[in-house]
Amino acid sequence: MWDGWCYDAVATAYANGWVSGYTDGTFRPDQTITRAEAVVILNSVLGRGGDLSFVQAHAQAALHFTDITPGAWYYADVIEAPMGHTYTELAGIERWTALACPPKNSKLPAHPCREFFRPFTADRA
Repeated sequence: MWDGWCYDAVATAYANGWVSGYTDGTFRPDQTITRAEAVVILNSVLGRGGDLSFVQAHAQAALHFTDITPGAWYYADVIEAPMGHTYTELAGIERWTALACPPKNSKLPAHPCREFFRPFTADRA
């Protein structure tokens, strides 16, 4: 059993479903966390979730990051984090209804979410 300095915090995060470890069944508390992992954890803590069906249907309006692909394990969370949107909730799952940011080629003024979030770079996806 691992008993590192942050054991209680990690155990609490695990118990709340905010962290789950790696797909190989390991948990690496001493490994440096990636930005992708941090975004996934923060979305989990905040109860946010990406609606990939909506994003795919509105691909021209959604924010795009040049260094991630729709197949990346963290894609939904990275798209979710900077995108202002309205949604309804059904059985604990967000169903997006509209984007708060204007389309990229829109004549509307730039939205703060587009100015604040720069391209996401995952050092170790």
